[in-house]
Amino acid sequence: MKRLYIFAFIILCISQVGLAQNKVFKGTVIDSATQKPLANTTILLVTKGVSSSTNMNGSFAVEAGVGSLLAFIKDGYYSDTVSIKIENILDSSYTFRLKPLHGTLEDVTITSDKYSKYQQDSLARRTYFLRTVGENKIPVISQANNLGFGVAINIDHFTKREKTKRAARSLFEILEEDAYINSRWNEQVVAGYTSLAGDELITFMAEYRPSYKWLRKNTADDDILYYVNGKLSKFKKKKP
Repeated sequence: MKRLYIFAFIILCISQVGLAQNKVFKGTVIDSATQKPLANTTILLVTKGVSSSTNMNGSFAVEAGVGSLLAFIKDGYYSDTVSIKIENILDSSYTFRLKPLHGTLEDVTITSDKYSKYQQDSLARRTYFLRTVGENKIPVISQANNLGFGVAINIDHFTKREKTKRAARSLFEILEEDAYINSRWNEQVVAGYTSLAGDELITFMAEYRPSYKWLRKNTADDDILYYVNGKLSKFKKKKP
């Protein structure tokens, strides 16, 4: 229920442009440092609360319209978002660059024996996200330009700075739920339990992606193992 309230709040706060008829929005997600494609990156359509993932080549295709807010979430990277503003950009394909959590001088580094790796990464993402939103006017995709690509809440409709920050914090919580899923449901873990690889691994992970609620209730590594074993038998039966 709390998540539904947050979604409603975000949808009210982002661009008030009416959603046009959806088109297929295509793109590729790459590592901003290595320029290599990022497979299995979560593509979250925030305005509808539905998600998909990139394939082995880092490519994706989602149904989206003007006014849509897309989020890109990958374990080991800063989460990022982009807002679609003009209908004709939906006819093109774009490259999106995600910034690694570790490896550059700009990184927010948080280390402590009190925190797990996920908690440290989450704190770094939160610091970076709120710092970016709090200090800069956030860009949106409105034309074919160089997509760096920066957190993209449309703040043109916000009248007060504090309202902007509240919206940013609410959006961050939405993204962080998917980041938590990715921290435990990642390629290394699932491949280790299943021996699947390539597109077959990506398909399995997308089809049987566990919910945030389930993972929070089942926090042990063995819980993932039992979950994977149950789903893997179903997956193999469905294969031609």
